[in-house]
Amino acid sequence: MIERLKEELKAQEEARIAGEKIAEESLIEFIKDKEYYDGGKPNIIVDLDGTLAFYDSWKGIDHIGDPLPGAQEFIEALSVKYNVIIFTTRTSTTVNKVESHMHLQLVTKIVTWLSENGFKHCAVWAGEGKPIGEYYIDDRAVSCAPQKDPDAYWKVLELVK
Repeated sequence: MIERLKEELKAQEEARIAGEKIAEESLIEFIKDKEYYDGGKPNIIVDLDGTLAFYDSWKGIDHIGDPLPGAQEFIEALSVKYNVIIFTTRTSTTVNKVESHMHLQLVTKIVTWLSENGFKHCAVWAGEGKPIGEYYIDDRAVSCAPQKDPDAYWKVLELVK
């Protein structure tokens, strides 16, 4: 009886792993279809929490706040000139210690949140590192451009004290 249960559990685990692989492959294909993009438009990278979604404190990787007023219209306006890519550390394997199976679930959750909340012309960056873009829009950003402004470092130091 115990051997039979072990075999059943093993079969269920193999089916779960196979299902995750199929889900991962289909999600990767979905992301590839949505990524890097629209013939000739430059990418613009937009943060999720605090920029598009209400954020008052970290409540876990599964919690995404309500859309901020005007956020959908903002993305719509950006999408006229840019490929809008949503970037969030929620999907980071290093920052949030997201395991591979959680990573896929989380990306799916973000894509679903965007879709359900009317964000039509954007995709989610699910790769490692920082996505390539012309501009980065983030509620925590501080611009530092010393090639354009020789006092840029000192201005940033004043801002972040």
